[in-house]
Amino acid sequence: MPANFGELGRTGIKALLDASVDALDHELHDSFVYMGGMFEPSASPDLLARVLNKNVSQAAELLAQLESRGLMNSRTSNDRLYYRLHDLAYSYARTMFLNKDWSIARVINACCDYAVDYANDLNALDVEQSNLLEAAEAAYQSGQEHVLLDVMRSLAVDGPYFSARGHTNLSLRLMKTAIEVARAEQQPETAHYLLSRLGNTYVDFLGDLDSAYNAYQEALELARVLRNPQREAILLTVIGKVRFLQNAPDADDYYEEAEQIARNSQDDFALSFVLHHRGYQLLNKPDPDYERGWKLSDEAAAIAARLELPDVHFHSLINRGAAEFELGRINEALKTHQEAHSLADAQHNLPWLAYALQSLGEDFDRLQNREQAQQAFDRALAIWRQTGGKAQAAKLIEFMHSHEYAVQPEQV
Repeated sequence: MPANFGELGRTGIKALLDASVDALDHELHDSFVYMGGMFEPSASPDLLARVLNKNVSQAAELLAQLESRGLMNSRTSNDRLYYRLHDLAYSYARTMFLNKDWSIARVINACCDYAVDYANDLNALDVEQSNLLEAAEAAYQSGQEHVLLDVMRSLAVDGPYFSARGHTNLSLRLMKTAIEVARAEQQPETAHYLLSRLGNTYVDFLGDLDSAYNAYQEALELARVLRNPQREAILLTVIGKVRFLQNAPDADDYYEEAEQIARNSQDDFALSFVLHHRGYQLLNKPDPDYERGWKLSDEAAAIAARLELPDVHFHSLINRGAAEFELGRINEALKTHQEAHSLADAQHNLPWLAYALQSLGEDFDRLQNREQAQQAFDRALAIWRQTGGKAQAAKLIEFMHSHEYAVQPEQV
């Protein structure tokens, strides 16, 4: 505020920050300024340690000292500690970082290393998601396409982050950009896997079957270029699924070709995947074959459990439970869906939890336990909204309305 506006002896925020920062020693000063170099006003000790080239305990001590001086607050997310600058302090630190002309590449590389190292740690990635994605975008814009590929491959292919947490508008755009870069850089394997994951996103989160079909077809072409029969069988299977969902007459052709490739190559991984999807098809076609669908889903779940394939294992359990439900074996369905819920919880996979909870809700509804059904539906709907599963949320809301369950309004 204007100098004459305040009480005598009071000063502006900038003067207060000037005094606070001027009192910092060299290490604390640099730590504060590098916090301004982050893409978000927050960072974990682990990420800052990578920027400062220190160990995590040293970075944690520096952040704790900055907190004691009132420049930031410590917070936790899923038991992960991180620190957040106050908005004005971040703006101040950001200005200092830019005025010093310190290299942003140091922050970008630290974010990339963090994404690679924590590819399978969903909670660690949650804490730094915004920093990682914005670092990937900044890397691309500065001509470091390899960093974009490393980050997106870590989050989408090497680890389950996007399949477990869903996409933001930024992450989806970066996926498409990374595919273009991989093609341009003659990296067909990376492009293949990213296209496969993109197709999954269109099916599982956005309900856009046409876009999924196109992404999967491109991935299939690359699988053949790579001469990888396992990936070819898997892509033929997911294309068969999409064609089935589109009510296309050629769905069975894709499934049959996929199964033949899997059996000819004696590939149990691919076979479990094919059997799982064929089981789904048998349960959901116009004239369902629940007994055969149960049999194939049970076989797929057994193979997947033996090979420790949580993805196929989970979805095969969901399908097996659905078959039991339709066959009137509701208590068996409830037990199967509880097993699926436990697997989803162990994997920290939010969409899986939503699927399992929704199935459990339907089981409880059939058993006339409306209180537990309502609780399961509420939790499933909250997760679909959180992860951007619009198509799934809409389908669940339709079911809840038709069975006279209360639907909680979406939090803005």
